[in-house]
Amino acid sequence: MFGFGKGKIEVVLDKMTYKPGETIKGKVVLKLNKPVKAKRLKLLFYGEKTSRAPATRGFGTGRVSVSVGPSAGRYETRTVRIYSFETDLDGEKEYTGGEYEFEVAIPSDIMTKADLDKMGFLGNLAKFAEAMGTKVVPRWYVEAVLDVPFGIDVSKKVQISVA
Repeated sequence: MFGFGKGKIEVVLDKMTYKPGETIKGKVVLKLNKPVKAKRLKLLFYGEKTSRAPATRGFGTGRVSVSVGPSAGRYETRTVRIYSFETDLDGEKEYTGGEYEFEVAIPSDIMTKADLDKMGFLGNLAKFAEAMGTKVVPRWYVEAVLDVPFGIDVSKKVQISVA
């Protein structure tokens, strides 16, 4: 994403499909228009599940909710972060551009770590959506962020497949 004339950031990966236990290899390429003071350049690897469930506005017993009014028949979309890993590629300094190589190991048990049972209320909503016939498939991302204090961060998110 462009950050008000600061420049852009790219995430270049060795491939787009991974299996649990494999290593994501790639590089972050900073292309800045002018030097930018930043707290850090960070890399994130995370998974999210988005579920669609009936709108919860209304009355009910806690287990069953009846929708009334303007939300009746409508659905709410909720996104739950099911796994997250973050690492710094570089620290606080004035960035002028450059390339930063990285490797991130995908845990071999990532599908169990991303278990909805451990997600509390939002996980229960996602399980409810699955029970209602809505398939909730995780989406996985690699994101690079140049953390600019008191300014707009420069970032880029790339969706990958983990199966």
